[in-house]
Amino acid sequence: MVKTAYDKESASSYDLKRFTTQSGQLIHEIEVSILTEALNKLDTKEASILEVGCGTGRLLIEVILAGYKANGLDPSLHMLTQSRKKLQSDLFQTKLVLGEAAHLPFKTNHYEFVYTIRVLNQTTSHLYALDTIIEMIRIAKPNGLILVEFMNHYRLGLDRRRVRLGPEQVVDRVNKKNIRLRPKEIFQIAKNNNSNVVWLRGAFFFGMTGLNIMPEFAIQLVSKVDQFFSKLFPGLCSRCYILLQKDAA
Repeated sequence: MVKTAYDKESASSYDLKRFTTQSGQLIHEIEVSILTEALNKLDTKEASILEVGCGTGRLLIEVILAGYKANGLDPSLHMLTQSRKKLQSDLFQTKLVLGEAAHLPFKTNHYEFVYTIRVLNQTTSHLYALDTIIEMIRIAKPNGLILVEFMNHYRLGLDRRRVRLGPEQVVDRVNKKNIRLRPKEIFQIAKNNNSNVVWLRGAFFFGMTGLNIMPEFAIQLVSKVDQFFSKLFPGLCSRCYILLQKDAA
């Protein structure tokens, strides 16, 4: 198995640190809205769905509560434990699998919808991230949908600079080793693997940091401006979302 950064302590505090603030909740809502737009392309809520890198189940449970049947995969047992806590009810018939994103333990043409959010930038290498996308296409059924989210190489947001969060806390966003992909790389992978691009969406034009460092009274206004520019220039956003569709058999 891949060694992940999420030990027991990190997994248990993941949601608390990132999604309990006003900006964190807003970021979550934006991610859910784009995921929902992709899910709405499905013909039925009975479609088989897989989240690659489900982590604590933050997005997985949103999909399930919307009426879909979805499973999750993650390389961290501790993160899957957090997911299971959210899915303890008998109402949730969800399968959680321990596994690697670039070596998905599923048969070819298995799921009707496969998605990944906040995963590719945390992989071990650029090649591993691209292999993950290829694997997602492989396990998608003919005419199936694949939603790929990634940190954009061409982003213009505040994440490109050193950002001071407090009197003694400085985050160096330039030197942080996050995998960044180019939209054209995903377009080429789709072409090489019998898939087509349905749409490209962008989010966080000024970067997630742009929201996190804002005082609370300004967050909503800044977010509206950010979303406006994200719609105009999706290819320049901090995060990009590309929806693919696998060719019919």
